[in-house]
Amino acid sequence: MTPTLYKHRTTERPGRHSLPGVAALVTAGVYRFSRNPIYLGMAVLLIGWKVMLMNWTGIIGVAVFVGFITRFQIIPEERMPAVFSTPVVCLLFPALLPDRSGIFVLSCRWELASCNSNRRRQTDLKQLARFRMSMQILFIHGAGDGGYEADEVLVASLRAALGKGYMIGNPEMQWDESALDFGWTKQIGEEIAKVDNELILAGHSFGASMILKCLSETTINKKIKGVFLLAAPFWSGNEEWKAGLKLKTDFAGNLPADVPFFLYHCKDDEEVPVSHFEQYRQKLTWANFREIKSGGHQLNNDLTLVAKDIKTL
Repeated sequence: MTPTLYKHRTTERPGRHSLPGVAALVTAGVYRFSRNPIYLGMAVLLIGWKVMLMNWTGIIGVAVFVGFITRFQIIPEERMPAVFSTPVVCLLFPALLPDRSGIFVLSCRWELASCNSNRRRQTDLKQLARFRMSMQILFIHGAGDGGYEADEVLVASLRAALGKGYMIGNPEMQWDESALDFGWTKQIGEEIAKVDNELILAGHSFGASMILKCLSETTINKKIKGVFLLAAPFWSGNEEWKAGLKLKTDFAGNLPADVPFFLYHCKDDEEVPVSHFEQYRQKLTWANFREIKSGGHQLNNDLTLVAKDIKTL
């Protein structure tokens, strides 16, 4: 099961990340037959154990297990597929053949009646419609040890400040030592391609600089509403490891036309000095620059100002 999940870049623990960060709803492999193969396997093992011990009263314990898992794990997971285009109901014991709607029917009738009700399906469709109508934001985190975890706080702040009507994706970038840019430019392009319709790009630190590199050196076929860059380093110098990170001399002229750019930097940023911000100010004369008095490299984990600018689009 794990290789199947990894292939589709999703998780075996729904809810660990925000939904926009989940890449796919897996329906291949063992998931063709059961939405919950782990729980199904555990239930079968318990039944087999009770039969081996000839302890028929122990079947009551199996029933308690099924009820507990259904109430506290399966039902919460069932609410998640509403954001995907494929309707799926997460049942414990599905039959081998799905009906035309793609919803599996329990072979032993242990099904949740609410999952098949018209009211539930209407609710799921409304949730899907709200997701598709929301403005999608792709946030690219910073690099370094703990960079993703640290920027999750930034994402949480932005989500709270924006409120309803926005969906923020925060995929975790993988570090490729064999690539000159460590593989980030390609990954950012792939993440942009996954987004339906138009989107907003935001990035922090290393991620912000790689957004500029991606937009100025690759072809993007998506409509970008705006770009928001936080504490972006301006790569320079002759060190070999910086060769694939530096922007081309004419990068500003190769950025998407008619797209508003916003750059933010705190004066007391000790990790990326404000001099980097000034270099971008010289190169991107038409962009919007927000110089913040204090907040350090993480902007005090408060992106209220960024959210305010996003709402102006």
